[in-house]
This record gives sequence, structure tokens and C-alpha cells, in this order.
Amino acid sequence: MPRRYTWLGLLVMLVALSTVSAPAVHAAEPFTDPEGRFSFTPPDNYEPLTAQEIRQAVRAGSAALGIAGSSDALVVALSNPTTMANVNVAAISLRGAVTNVGEGAEQLTRVLGNVEGVTLDSAGIETLTIGGEDARTYGYTLSLGGVEARGQQFLVIRGDVAYFITFTALTDDFDAFFEETRIILETFAFLT
Repeated sequence: MPRRYTWLGLLVMLVALSTVSAPAVHAAEPFTDPEGRFSFTPPDNYEPLTAQEIRQAVRAGSAALGIAGSSDALVVALSNPTTMANVNVAAISLRGAVTNVGEGAEQLTRVLGNVEGVTLDSAGIETLTIGGEDARTYGYTLSLGGVEARGQQFLVIRGDVAYFITFTALTDDFDAFFEETRIILETFAFLT
């Protein structure tokens, strides 16, 4: 029987071999995506990753799920060189795969819950608003090779584009990291 993927798998496949766009970002200066869709203010002391580093991270994530594919995506990835914490903002075309943010979050958490080393938070999926749009968030813990990290992902589906804002840090550093990077959520705005 052929393996069937949820739309998360399809999204990861779309990004995996993509021409990933990694525009210039400067800490504490407002960033506007090159297509004029959204803007946010990055936190101080965070440096952008290069397009090559982003491609490697996307491919590694795709390989972990056992899938690959191609498409275009915009990924803004910022990391703190001291703590290795990172935050990623991604805009990925859904190409009609899903239009409901609640359904999308349900599918994403089902897939994450089946990934070895990932434990979903007991709080489940929470509803909120980001940039005036309906959004969902869910948290998880990643355990790999004796290292434990915590992640919190936010999802907005607007038109035919999924916007992911993902915060990841070592578990012991996560709360402080999230406080210093939440400016991204607080200043995130849709422009068109």
C-alpha cells in the first residue's frame, strides 16, 4: 500500500529541495518580506542564517520525516549565536492543499506526534490571533542524542499561504528565549 502523507508532509516536501529565499534581516530593525505580504521586528542579538544554512536545516527536517520535494518558500531564520536558540518565520504556498487553520494545526500535530523523539505538550492546540488573523499554536519537546529542546510553533493560513513562526531552544533556556523573541509575534503584521 503506498504511503500517504498529510499536508504537513506535503509542505515539508515542497520546501525540502526548494529555492529557499533568505532575505537580509537586521536585528531590531523592522523586516518586510520582499513580496510585501508581512512585516515584523526581529529581536536584538539575533543573527540571520544564510540561505545555505536554511536549506540544510530544511533538508535535515525533511529527511527526518523521510520525504523530499521541490517548490519555492520564503524562510527568515534568526539564531542567537550564544545560546543556539532560533526562530524561523516561513511563508509557504499551499497550492490549495488546505485552507482552514484549525484543520491544518490538527494535521500538523498528528504528524509531529508520530515523529520519534517528539512529545507534544499536554495543552494541545490553542487558538489566538496573529496580525489580526486567526492562528493556532502548539508546543512540543524534541529529544535527540541526549539533548532536549523545546519548540513552540504558530500557524496562520491566509489565502493560499501558510505562515509558520517557530521558536526553538534548549529546554532549560526556552522560557527566557521566548520572552526575548516574542517581539516577533507582537509586531507581526500582514500588509496586503
